[in-house]
Amino acid sequence: MLAALRESFQKLWIQFEDHFKFTDHALGLEFLDKRRLVEFIHKSRKLFPDTMVEADGTFEYGDHAIVEWKLASNQILSYGSLQRRVPISLRGATIVHVENGRIRR
Repeated sequence: MLAALRESFQKLWIQFEDHFKFTDHALGLEFLDKRRLVEFIHKSRKLFPDTMVEADGTFEYGDHAIVEWKLASNQILSYGSLQRRVPISLRGATIVHVENGRIRR
């Protein structure tokens, strides 16, 4: 999924089952529609174009995979005519349930 995300939204899109559930617990978001999920990721990329996600570790068990990752980006804050670049860094984990080679949840 991370490799597909780096390449294109089209490659990410086909990784998901037709009926899936994507939950972002940190943001309190849930997607059941591929188009809306890709739209969300596209908007995130526009807001934070220099975002880098790096997998620190992976673990697979049966039809589940767990990826521990770290994300780094910058946010541009404006104060009148001044702009300041503020670094963003966070760590997280993603748990994926795969059915027939495609992401189900």
